[in-house]
Amino acid sequence: MLYSHQITLSDNDTTANILDTLCTPTEGNKRMLYFHIMNEIVKCADGAFAELLSEYCIKYINENADYVLEYFSKHHDISNGYH
Repeated sequence: MLYSHQITLSDNDTTANILDTLCTPTEGNKRMLYFHIMNEIVKCADGAFAELLSEYCIKYINENADYVLEYFSKHHDISNGYH
């Protein structure tokens, strides 16, 4: 439902549960999907939700550092756009 934009994220317990799930270490296609969804969430976050989200971004990177670093090392065009 989140992937198809049927859920609106905000500063609540449901959103926290979703973000906790996305931040868990995974492998393969599930890992790619979670990373994609996290990036889509970051792109549209604003206000109080954006402040909450920053904690989850750190958590995601801590749990998936190898994947994040590998991804950005292969996609310089994306990582360079975040200066």
